Amino acid sequence: MIRLKNAGKIYRGETFETKALDYVNLEIKTNEFLAVMGSSGSGKTTLLNILGGMDFLTEGEYEYDGVKINELSESRLEKFRKEKVAFIFQQFALMDRYTVFENIEMPLLALGMKKKERKRLVEEHMEKLGITALRDKYPPYISGGQQQRTAIARALAKGSELILADEPTGALDKKCGEELMELFLDMHGMEKTIVMVTHDEEIAGYAERVVRVCDGKVCS
Repeated sequence: MIRLKNAGKIYRGETFETKALDYVNLEIKTNEFLAVMGSSGSGKTTLLNILGGMDFLTEGEYEYDGVKINELSESRLEKFRKEKVAFIFQQFALMDRYTVFENIEMPLLALGMKKKERKRLVEEHMEKLGITALRDKYPPYISGGQQQRTAIARALAKGSELILADEPTGALDKKCGEELMELFLDMHGMEKTIVMVTHDEEIAGYAERVVRVCDGKVCS
């Protein structure tokens, strides 16, 4: 269970102050598939980064399974990010100089996993995502849909409970976007908690619940 209580985030500079989140109260059930919608600058991506431990609240609380994430030490926060969270980005965030296999393997290296187990997991998830034949290819030489499948395989191989997706269909055509959402439904069936930011009403319709963010507030 995820709980945000009176969650606020303010970005400050020498000449400006921007309230990106404004006393947000939100609960996300374990294994829920949630879509977050809102206009550009409404606070959607800030919310996602807070949930992933990539950004920090200015005020309020963030609890994940009863643990107050905003009170964790840096080492425990890093452990949370490594073990619990996987991000899927609109632009895939793949390393161009690494093969499909190596891109999927990278988070497993960070976890200190042994080579034999890494190989097993990478091959298992390449097969699940239908990209085994792309094993030795580099991201610039495969399609956008294939790159997104690689990014999903990377997220799943890591074994994370929480999948955070920021506009995952934004760089894909309609057909690839629909195929991707079917994969998200498969992930949901694997008892993953998914929080997906999107501006597309049709894509949001795949989720169990839609939350709308307006000017840093949950408005519906």
